[in-house]
Amino acid sequence: MSIKMMAIVGFIVEGKFTTPSIEQMMVTSDGILMARVTGDIGYNDILGSVSDFKRNWDKLIHLPNLGLSADEIRHLEILPSVSIQNYGD
Repeated sequence: MSIKMMAIVGFIVEGKFTTPSIEQMMVTSDGILMARVTGDIGYNDILGSVSDFKRNWDKLIHLPNLGLSADEIRHLEILPSVSIQNYGD
């Protein structure tokens, strides 16, 4: 997993896996995922397209060797929509 994805996962599951860590995330009106990291006052980090993130997140949470239960997977499927501000809708 890339450092960028580790930071995203840390933000979504409320863990600190990188330094600096992500404090806030948002999706812009044109579908770009942005992050505000510790120490920054704005969303200065472009993480890529939200569609790429969704695809990668889905692959990650469905990895069989993670040993997640069906309930845990269902929770993780909706968690990004709760955690990330979306201005794209």
